[in-house]
Amino acid sequence: MNNYLEFDEIISGETYNDYRFKPSNKRINVSEVTFNNCKFEQTNFDNSEWLDCEFNNIDFANCNFNQSIIYRSKFKGCRLLGIQFDESTFKDVSFMDCDCTYLSLFAAKLTNVIFKKDNCDDSNFSSCNVAKSLQFVI
Repeated sequence: MNNYLEFDEIISGETYNDYRFKPSNKRINVSEVTFNNCKFEQTNFDNSEWLDCEFNNIDFANCNFNQSIIYRSKFKGCRLLGIQFDESTFKDVSFMDCDCTYLSLFAAKLTNVIFKKDNCDDSNFSSCNVAKSLQFVI
């Protein structure tokens, strides 16, 4: 993984393969970006915004995305073990083949969210506000 980039240098519409991203001190707003096999040095993504993004084979284990907004995005083959999405808002988001063990979506707002072939053992979906659809497909 020789590609090293400041988080703030992410460009909308780009695809990043095997990049390592340095942490950002600014509020995170990312749109129309695909991340493949990337590493994020940052673990706190609270109050961030992710629109039209794809995450493929990303390790977000034990990261915080509390009070974040995630719209029209896909997570595939990601490690989301212990991730915190408390009080976040999701719309048209899919998770496929992810390890979501101990995932927390406490008091999250979920609209058209699907978990397909995911391991969601011991995850917290309490106090969620579900609009339209929340699906678990085995």
